[in-house]
Order: sequence, then structure tokens, then C-alpha cells
Amino acid sequence: LGQMPVCSVTPTLAPTAEWIYTFTGWNPALAPVTGSTVYTAVYSQTPNPGLGFENIIAPEKATKVLINGQIFILRGDRIYTIQGQLVK
Repeated sequence: LGQMPVCSVTPTLAPTAEWIYTFTGWNPALAPVTGSTVYTAVYSQTPNPGLGFENIIAPEKATKVLINGQIFILRGDRIYTIQGQLVK
């Protein structure tokens, strides 16, 4: 009791085709131990820059759509730029 909890490794979360995850801290914030506490690793997510058009269309089929004069890729209920960035 009274000591700070210690984690010997930095938590990691494997990237997906769409997202890269970066460890940002713990929830709740680390504090001196007063009893049993469960800490959850917290991550921020950013679009995976390696996501290209080829990765978007496989394994699901995608459709090119024209919205306000711009071409987008529609896959399921998601819309992507032709560079692979998630729009909606």
C-alpha cells in the first residue's frame, strides 16, 4: 500500500488495416495504491497511412461514387477517399 503501481512494458495494441493505436495512459490515472484497482490501457487511434485503395476493396467489394464532384470509395456503410482515408 502507498506505492505507485508499475508496469514493466509499454502496452501495445496491434494496428489494423484502418487504424494505428498509440498508448496514451491508464484509466484511472496511476496513483499510490490504496486497495485493489483494475487499470485499463488507453489508446488514441489515427488512420493507418499504409491503407491504400487495394486494401480497401479486399476482401469486401467496394464501389466508386461521385459526391459533389469528388470520387470516393463506398464499402459497406463506410466512405473513403481514393487515398484510403476514412471519411465517414
